[in-house]
Amino acid sequence: MKVNELILWTLFAAAAGCLAESAPAAVGGCPPVDVSPDRVKTSISVDMRRIGTIRPRSVKESGGGAWTIGCECLDRDYADFSKYRDYLPPLGIRTIRLQGGWAKCEKQKGIYDFRWLDEIVDWANAHGINCQLQTSYGNPLHLAGNFMGAKSIIPHEGEYFEAWKRWIDAMARHFAGRVTEWEMWNEPNNTPGNTPERIIRNSIATAEIIKRHIPDAQIAAIVLGHDDGFEPLVRTLGESGRAGLFKWATVHLYDLNPAAEIGHIEQMSAFLAKHAPGLVLRQGESGAVSEMVKYFGYKDLPFTEISQAKLDMMRMLVDNWYGMNTTVFTISDLHYAGRDASAGDGYAVQNNTKGLLRTNARHEVIGIKRAYYAVQNVVSVFDGSVVPIRKGGSFSNTDETVFFREWRMASGRPLVAFWQYETRRVKACPDALSEFESVHTMPGDSFSTRPTVFDYSGSPMKDPVWVDLFSGRVFEIPAANVLVHSCGVTFVDIPVYDSPCLIAERSDLPMAE
Repeated sequence: MKVNELILWTLFAAAAGCLAESAPAAVGGCPPVDVSPDRVKTSISVDMRRIGTIRPRSVKESGGGAWTIGCECLDRDYADFSKYRDYLPPLGIRTIRLQGGWAKCEKQKGIYDFRWLDEIVDWANAHGINCQLQTSYGNPLHLAGNFMGAKSIIPHEGEYFEAWKRWIDAMARHFAGRVTEWEMWNEPNNTPGNTPERIIRNSIATAEIIKRHIPDAQIAAIVLGHDDGFEPLVRTLGESGRAGLFKWATVHLYDLNPAAEIGHIEQMSAFLAKHAPGLVLRQGESGAVSEMVKYFGYKDLPFTEISQAKLDMMRMLVDNWYGMNTTVFTISDLHYAGRDASAGDGYAVQNNTKGLLRTNARHEVIGIKRAYYAVQNVVSVFDGSVVPIRKGGSFSNTDETVFFREWRMASGRPLVAFWQYETRRVKACPDALSEFESVHTMPGDSFSTRPTVFDYSGSPMKDPVWVDLFSGRVFEIPAANVLVHSCGVTFVDIPVYDSPCLIAERSDLPMAE
């Protein structure tokens, strides 16, 4: 490590209160965020000259962008905000997603204790971080046997509903002036009995109370754990005549190939525009595990920290190109030990490893996953000034196994992001003779690249570079690989693999040489 890099690393670690003798720190310590050019370990090798690294931009430096990072499950103590909060500012994301935690705030009827949540909201606001506060979940104090999580019954009638309204009134009044972004009940479609009518009844009543205390509140409705039930819910909301209470309709998109979801995203947006005009589609939660798990999304798949980082970036870029605010799930691993086993879903013995930070059973950060730095790289480049080009882009590629999309930088020059993906066709039924369905394969652990070709119809770039977004490393594209002709420019032998890469003008990137 060079002297100036060591100084930067030391100053940053000290500021975070997590200074260790080495990076990364030993298990049980508090590993500092690495800011060195080689902070991400990778075996990638390309026949280009490396000229720098994407410079991470903290919350104070970042240009914004439609990014949210998950800080969920604090209401059930599956994580500890105080243990990981110092890792939020250097990540660069300006909004965190929280759950209000009715059962944690009201342990005696009519007495609301918001102190645990105050500490989080006030700390975030003091550090330039916005809070999205979700109203979930239920409270067994008012409905015996109701589980305090995603399997709980949504309040919709009787005294339980009235108790819910009192809780929402107390919470909205308490956080007026500190929280303007809100979200309705999380993944209600995962619980039998939570019908569209009951969900929308709860959402409307909840939003009306919030707006009473916070007239400028921006509220997300629907909040589906997957897209099942999206159309009935949107239709019911539209027919209520109260869709104007909300800004977003939120879905949680989990797919091994986010690129393949664009057509479906467009269908949902079109349905939303028809039945609840004015609402904007939002990707409210998505992430990947960092190891094989028995429960949660992507169960029984051979995920690693490498494939986690690749899929997180793909999801972010697809959503960003489509113009959706997107939430990365989540900042910290979640430990479900002690969870109410009455839910019968096995989660009580399983940790959710979708976190960008690895934690132990005491919720202490014991490792920074590669996904943390990968997400940091995406946020550093794709800030609020980078605009997706939905039509009439200047880049083209005829390789059917390469997904690519184009953005326009603040300078007016283009940026193209691309990666290799694979879709296999398999029989939907083993005994069928001709029925096939597409199966999207997950990213792997390889860093091997292959060459591809891009045509560019714009004016020649002064200094085009190739970026490996996984590591943040920036490489000079050799002059021999840039063929200028009467129709524009052809980039040849451009490396591609199953992880997002970029072509851009060197001066447009936040880069440390």
